[in-house]
Amino acid sequence: MAKIGPHEGIELQLMLQGKKQVALFFDGIIPDEMLTYIESRYFSTIEKYYCPPNGFYTIVFKEEYRQQAEHLSSLIGISGFDPEREREIGKILGYDSEDIEFFIALCQQRLIE
Repeated sequence: MAKIGPHEGIELQLMLQGKKQVALFFDGIIPDEMLTYIESRYFSTIEKYYCPPNGFYTIVFKEEYRQQAEHLSSLIGISGFDPEREREIGKILGYDSEDIEFFIALCQQRLIE
């Protein structure tokens, strides 16, 4: 069954198992257990501000996935809703197609309301 946030709370586990290459966190809310891996440089990060100076996001990744992480950062920086861009973001974050389509449908429904 499709759902929103299927990786929430298990990003580290998925990344250590090689099932997720890139994770995205907003406003500095990174799981404590992941910080050790970041501090030891097992994972790298990209931090960018959005709607300065109110918020920022952090992309966490293994160095060999830097290109995907940088591409994700560029996609997030584009304003407006675009289903194709959302699909690309979802794929980079390792979500199943079913979960991505569910998310897009929910966003489209909210835009109509």
